Amino acid sequence: MREIIGAGMAAIVLTTASVASAADPQITVTGSGEVQVSPDMAVLDLGAQLRAETAAAVMAQTAETTQALLDALEAAGIAAADIQTRRAGLRPVFEQSPNGDAAPVPVAFEADSLLTVKVRDLSVLSGIYGAASEAGATRFDGLRFELSDPAEALAGARGAAVGDARLRAETYAQAAGLSLGSVLEIAEPGSNPRPMEFRSMAADMGAMPVAPGSLTVSAQITVVYALTE
Repeated sequence: MREIIGAGMAAIVLTTASVASAADPQITVTGSGEVQVSPDMAVLDLGAQLRAETAAAVMAQTAETTQALLDALEAAGIAAADIQTRRAGLRPVFEQSPNGDAAPVPVAFEADSLLTVKVRDLSVLSGIYGAASEAGATRFDGLRFELSDPAEALAGARGAAVGDARLRAETYAQAAGLSLGSVLEIAEPGSNPRPMEFRSMAADMGAMPVAPGSLTVSAQITVVYALTE
């Protein structure tokens, strides 16, 4: 199964064998198309953020919690290839002296470990939150729904965009007393599957109900047509 890919700026240019000269009348239109599809994958960011008096202590606690979280995700059926460390950090926590005449000194240390998890079976998604919370997760930074393979949806959106471009061109040509001729050029400036996103600041989520909703996959196509009298 292919990974989600973002919208590219790749341009596809198709030119007829005999291109009209600059003096020939032309019309350039941009058509838009979109399709609604149900997502089949969720991507969530979760992990732990802990504090202790020493760097060694907080790193040990964070490592233990992260391992427990990895074990919980594996038990929930998440493949190792679908779990990636997004962030792992350590930083001192400073306290300013009351009169402000001394440099701040570290009074504790904070460490965090954030994982990006792909959930390919949406039926287990709500239980992931409870399992992660029980494993010690304290950060739930976001959830987005995606398509594991957007190719079919993009093809539908592109087809709708071409149809929209032709309808626009025909409308303008008729209004000008002309007829639509052959296609001289087609260009795709970009296509974009737009995910619905869910965010929460809660640390203890339990078996959070989750509604996947739908995704809008859109495309834009610019077409140059010849015009005839």
